[in-house]
Amino acid sequence: MPVSARVRRVERAVLFIESRLFDELDVAHIAQAAGGSVSELHRLFRRVHGMPLMAYVRARRLTEATRMLDTADVLEVARRCGYESQATFTRAFTRRFGVPPGRFRRQGAGPYRRVEGATQASLAHRDALQAPDLRWLHADVPLWGIERLVPDPEDPTPFVQAAVDLQAMTGPDAIATGCVLSLAPMRYFLGVETALATSSATASLPAGLYAVYVHRGPAERVPETLSWVGSQLDADLVSVVERPHAERYRLGDIGDDDLRIELWLGVTPIA
Repeated sequence: MPVSARVRRVERAVLFIESRLFDELDVAHIAQAAGGSVSELHRLFRRVHGMPLMAYVRARRLTEATRMLDTADVLEVARRCGYESQATFTRAFTRRFGVPPGRFRRQGAGPYRRVEGATQASLAHRDALQAPDLRWLHADVPLWGIERLVPDPEDPTPFVQAAVDLQAMTGPDAIATGCVLSLAPMRYFLGVETALATSSATASLPAGLYAVYVHRGPAERVPETLSWVGSQLDADLVSVVERPHAERYRLGDIGDDDLRIELWLGVTPIA
């Protein structure tokens, strides 16, 4: 089997897992979604991702649990991550991170053994990959910034000017999140996650599952990238949902010809 076909099967397995991370996952169903046998998937997954398939699933759930603890109690986090009791969850959490969930919440981030979702950059043979990175937001992300009317969505001027205006308020190193609030007329919001006394408008990035693609190039070519990424989703595994999509980038990079923008598309797994 060609290298690209092998990696593609692992890629589809990861997409299936990440989009259903908190559901009951069966290895046979994962292999079916990937397009191969269970034994083949076990072998390919370990070779490409460097760890056993179900170890990846457990590590990913526990990693997301560290983020859920910001907004939910330990029992709720344990339940969502599929553990039969809080005690079982606490033992698994402590084995991975060295501290129980309550202490982790009090101490904050540290050199813990998180396992992030497999990304295009982390998998081998990235030139063979087409799937997006999938990321979970476990709570709404509040944003403070500015709002603009956009007469012509094909004209990048209002979007760039919003970035220039927000940069004057926050500095060039701030990471901005932009989203379209309405289409007729188009209302565009650009903000940061840190509250600013000078901001008059607020919005939020809704909790949920997102497919994240990366645009590289001038801002005026973002519509081309958006058109392309819409055709790359594995439509038999996930579908785009009706909630605000977003773009995220460093404000100081807005004028660069090699501008890097993360494009966040809200998605949901297909049953």
